[in-house]
Amino acid sequence: MPKPRQYMRSLSTEERAQLTKLARSRSADPRQIRRAKIILMAVDGAYDRDIANKLGVSQVTVHRLIKNWFEQGVDEALRYLPRHGRTRVILDDARMWVANLACQCPSSLPDGPDEPIWTLASLSQYVKQHCLAANFPELKTAAQSLVRSILIDPSLPTYGQYYYKRRKLKNKKKTAAKKKPQL
Repeated sequence: MPKPRQYMRSLSTEERAQLTKLARSRSADPRQIRRAKIILMAVDGAYDRDIANKLGVSQVTVHRLIKNWFEQGVDEALRYLPRHGRTRVILDDARMWVANLACQCPSSLPDGPDEPIWTLASLSQYVKQHCLAANFPELKTAAQSLVRSILIDPSLPTYGQYYYKRRKLKNKKKTAAKKKPQL
């Protein structure tokens, strides 16, 4: 049999009504709904293991939320705290360099491919080959997905986004032309 709960407090009538309404909501944030259900089940006497199994979360998640609720109250336990995440490895200067390359004609660059417009493959290959000379060693392993994410990054000036949208539109026109039936 599990040991008694270390962190426990009672709910006021208003708090219980707030949590019940949130737990039944279909339009609220799913994380908040899950947190409300965890608190309600804990107050009703369910064990962490049972709550975790029923809601499909880990026991650690249940324990941390209940501890947070015990220490800080219902509002703080329901609030979503942003996570730290991994620090950005590719600096803004390197991102701007890639976006700047994307706006230039590839054939006008030294060692650039003989193409009128960049493809993601050719741009990422060019970035890998010339990043050390441009003093951006973090781009040495730049894959096509990284180049794409740089070009569509909303924090970049619009020319990076413009290039990517223009390229995407051009590809759509090509595929639409191929799909037209021949009479």
